[in-house]
Amino acid sequence: MKILITGGDGYIAKSITKTLWKKYYILSPGKDELDLTDSKSVDAFFKGKYFDVVIHTAIQGATTPRDPDESISFWNLVMFYNLVSKKEYFNKLINIGSGAEKYLTETPYGYSKNIISKLAHRYDNFHTLRIYGVFSEDELNTRFIKASINNILQGNPIKIYQDKLMDFIYMPDLIAVIEYFITNNNLPKEVDCVYKSKVTLNDIAQQINEISIHKVPINIENPLPGQKYIGTYRELPVDYVGLNQGIINVYNKLVNETN
Repeated sequence: MKILITGGDGYIAKSITKTLWKKYYILSPGKDELDLTDSKSVDAFFKGKYFDVVIHTAIQGATTPRDPDESISFWNLVMFYNLVSKKEYFNKLINIGSGAEKYLTETPYGYSKNIISKLAHRYDNFHTLRIYGVFSEDELNTRFIKASINNILQGNPIKIYQDKLMDFIYMPDLIAVIEYFITNNNLPKEVDCVYKSKVTLNDIAQQINEISIHKVPINIENPLPGQKYIGTYRELPVDYVGLNQGIINVYNKLVNETN
């Protein structure tokens, strides 16, 4: 099975490739090899190729979802439409969506993700897997779960700007869902990649504190509850590691890295 992963330089694309490269033939080009904003680059890349699955992770604005730059919307839609123009070169497309398409639609990033998910409904074998938060030991140091673990390992307080309900999924579980969509047919058009139980940022911080030998304060800067950032759970035939065990796994790996 041949799989194309767009946005090959990104966290999600690298994580998928790292996990699945032994099982599938994977191409995961960076922007220098496949510039989805350039139709000529797209034409040249797809010439003479055919893929069973395209996993579309390439995006602008993901690390700064509240950025008001309107060109983010434009280029995200250009990238998607350039892929659509090559739909005869692949059988299935898995669009990696974002909770921003529900909760940040006033921003160029959230607006474009919302439109792309709606457009995906128009095409056969196009599906959206919507992510609210995804974590692993390889995520950016600034992301909440990894930053909280690193703070506790350094003896610093865990920092929460504003507590809220928020969905996270452990990267191996996200990849398990992606693989289910790779290998099966008659799939739902979209799925929120979330667990059934809902937790707050403070719940997660408390768990990290509990598994650590050394306890630290949890500082919540704004005492008012923040806007929830959660999806709708849908049962899939996937064996999940789960949020709690995922946090323990990441904690243990980061502990080993510091020793």
